Amino acid sequence: MSNLGFLSVVASDPVSSVELEIVQEGIRSNIDILQQIPFLDGVYKTGIDLVSGDNDISHGLGRAYQGMILTNIDTARDLYVNATNTQKDKILILNSDGTATVAIGIF
Repeated sequence: MSNLGFLSVVASDPVSSVELEIVQEGIRSNIDILQQIPFLDGVYKTGIDLVSGDNDISHGLGRAYQGMILTNIDTARDLYVNATNTQKDKILILNSDGTATVAIGIF
């Protein structure tokens, strides 16, 4: 997961400083939660032309993908992710029962 980072701000007034720290801790906690959502650290690919059979889709995540979300397809097709893929850190193998153009999020 990418590191969103967090820059703390310090107030010169002690009362404001305590209130500011409470707000910053709340923001920091929410950023920590967001960083645990896998698909926020993914890639979105559009215009992928599939053929019948296995289709190798390079994802460029720099790590093994965890899953994918199909967001658009131009025709009715049966699709599945090939479970025998030994290069999950480089490609997603998507099997299709025919030609189609898709958009997918890979995370």
